[in-house]
Amino acid sequence: MTTTAATGARSGDHTHLAARLARTPEQRDLARTSALAIISAGGQESYHATRALQALQDDLEQDVPLLAGLGWPLRSLAGIAWVASDALDPVIGDRLAVDADPRVRRALAGALSGRAADGRTARAREILASDPRYSVRRALEGMDTDS
Repeated sequence: MTTTAATGARSGDHTHLAARLARTPEQRDLARTSALAIISAGGQESYHATRALQALQDDLEQDVPLLAGLGWPLRSLAGIAWVASDALDPVIGDRLAVDADPRVRRALAGALSGRAADGRTARAREILASDPRYSVRRALEGMDTDS
């Protein structure tokens, strides 16, 4: 007999595997939809959804506004996807640049460090450059903060 928690984790694992194996646009869309369906307020399902969505990062542009309001791993992923897009509203990046969780700000800063500055990202860069966390400022400069 399988418990609910184990079933949820197994479902999340399957969703992550489907996302990693998806090749066609239809497969990637189905995997993205499945990952979004298992997002919960917290817990193991959100972890698996984040892992699955990371594998589908190039297909997340339409979901960034939603992800930017969820748990910190999904907000971090939203920041990375926001940087990769040229079409998303600058306000999303500005909001993530002042996120209460430094892990979100660090992910955003790291993503910005790999992209040339432009008008859309200027305000978020300005905010992160004066972040109280050294690791965030360092990530914006493209420096490794893990050492």
